[in-house]
Amino acid sequence: MCWPADETRLVLDDLVAGSGPSELKSQTSDPLQQQIAFRQNEQDYRAELYLPAEKIQAGLLLLPGATTAGANDARLVAFAQTLSRAGFAVLIPDLVNVRALQLHPADVQGGGRQLCVSTQPQ
Repeated sequence: MCWPADETRLVLDDLVAGSGPSELKSQTSDPLQQQIAFRQNEQDYRAELYLPAEKIQAGLLLLPGATTAGANDARLVAFAQTLSRAGFAVLIPDLVNVRALQLHPADVQGGGRQLCVSTQPQ
C-alpha cells in the first residue's frame, strides 16, 4: 500500500464499512487480538491489544468513551481493527470506572507504558 492518499482512502472507506466488506479488509489479514493483563500503581488492569498481521508501524493507546461496554464497544472494536489493519498496534484498556461512568485521570496513567511493553519484540 502507498501512503498517504491511497492508504488514507482505504482506511476511511473501511471505517465507513464498519464490520462489512471493504477494500482494506480484502488486502490485509485480520489483526491479532489478545487480552492482556498488567499492573500499574498497585492496580490490576485488563486490556485488549490489537496487532497488525504485518509489521507494526506505530502504537496507539485508544481510550474507551463513557459507555458501559467499555473496551468491548462495537464501534471502538471496529475502529481498533481498522487502525491495526493500517499498521498500528492498538491497546484499549478496560477501565472499570469508565464503564461505571465515573471518570478519573488516574485510570489511564499506565496504559501508554503498557503499550510500549506489549509491542516490543520478544
